[in-house]
Amino acid sequence: MKIVQVNVYLVRAGGLHPVLAEVVTDSGLHGVGEAGIAYGHGATAAAGMIKDLAENILLGRDPFRIEEAWSEMYDHSFWFLSGNCGSLRVCR
Repeated sequence: MKIVQVNVYLVRAGGLHPVLAEVVTDSGLHGVGEAGIAYGHGATAAAGMIKDLAENILLGRDPFRIEEAWSEMYDHSFWFLSGNCGSLRVCR
């Protein structure tokens, strides 16, 4: 079983604006999660990041290897963990 699609939804409900992600597998299994930004600003940024991570990391993966996927997404979404320091000199 592999992840074949990730749908991102920007929801507006009253004063809330959660960002939802629906993960779809090739066997028809679906799962839904939330970016956890419903009460503040940055919903479009969270939606864009989910889209980028899904396209670059999640598609084609085994949906049951959650911790492995989470670790890779974290490692490649925080600048100093990717090994690219840029002009800042605070890399490990």
